[in-house]
Amino acid sequence: MSEDQKDQKPASLLLPNSVLNLLISDSFHRNGITPDDQLPIADGHKTQIKTMVEDLSKQVQQYMESQKKLEEQQKKAEMKPEYVQFMKEERRKAERAEKPQRIKPAEMKTSKPPVKKPAASSKKESEERKKLIKKQKEQKSEEKKKPKKK
Repeated sequence: MSEDQKDQKPASLLLPNSVLNLLISDSFHRNGITPDDQLPIADGHKTQIKTMVEDLSKQVQQYMESQKKLEEQQKKAEMKPEYVQFMKEERRKAERAEKPQRIKPAEMKTSKPPVKKPAASSKKESEERKKLIKKQKEQKSEEKKKPKKK
């Protein structure tokens, strides 16, 4: 780099003098250095400090640019059909998780279904069935009436 290029620094990389003065005075104050205690800084040390500040400001600028690039890439990725499809699937999964789960037939507790008796083919069979039902009812009512043994 030539001398002209070094002197032409972008304005965004330089910190305003007021900010630099504030940072310096604050660090002096925290370390207990008063203006009476200050010794003059050597020219070589001044240039080292300036280059350090410039390097740090360049790093900040690079970081900011990389963040902008990442944001742009994310916006571009959001427009791609694969990303759109992926996001739809994720939303569906989230909706399914919020809905109560249905019990699958294999997981349900099964009880024996009532047995259906064939229809009576004759009057005689239907009468016999009625008598049987009456007997069962009577037995149940008698069991309820009897005191339980302890």
